[in-house]
Amino acid sequence: MHDYLTVDGAKLSKSAGDAVDPATLTDLYGSDAVRWWLLRDVAPLGDTDFTIDRLIHRANLDLANGFGNLTHRTLTLIHKLQAGEVRPLHTGEAAHLTNACATLPARIDQALDDFDFRAATTALTAVVTEANRFIETSRPWERAPDADAVLSTLVHVCRLLAHELQPFLPAAADRLRTQLTPGARPEPAFPRLI
Repeated sequence: MHDYLTVDGAKLSKSAGDAVDPATLTDLYGSDAVRWWLLRDVAPLGDTDFTIDRLIHRANLDLANGFGNLTHRTLTLIHKLQAGEVRPLHTGEAAHLTNACATLPARIDQALDDFDFRAATTALTAVVTEANRFIETSRPWERAPDADAVLSTLVHVCRLLAHELQPFLPAAADRLRTQLTPGARPEPAFPRLI
């Protein structure tokens, strides 16, 4: 699919001593971070340059600050404002956000049909960004009467994201799903890499 993976601009080569051992990367940074970088940053065509800094940045930005933060914030608010209880989502609540979610599976399917992992993961992170923005604009901690609708919408979004993340990061998707079961306590799903 791609031409070459390079390291700091140089083609990977054992003889040049710039080869990167994926097992070592996984031991140091976790399989989620390595898999996510490969899916999210490797170009479908042309060379892609790898650095540890890029791997760390991508994992922190998308996984820890994106998926993880969204899920943790949502669950923390549910425990704080609703004693851990979530009511069912009603039609029409947060329509703009639920519309983005409704098209997410089709966008991912199309990207995978085109063998474009970047487009598939971009579709996921776009919904994460929109959901985090929705928390900031709706401010459920200040709007007690509307908080249940906002939080129900966010749980719906988080569950969909966990489902759609499954083929890309199966263990992470399982962790998110476990977090989203009734009564589960909020815990960070993704560690922030140094």
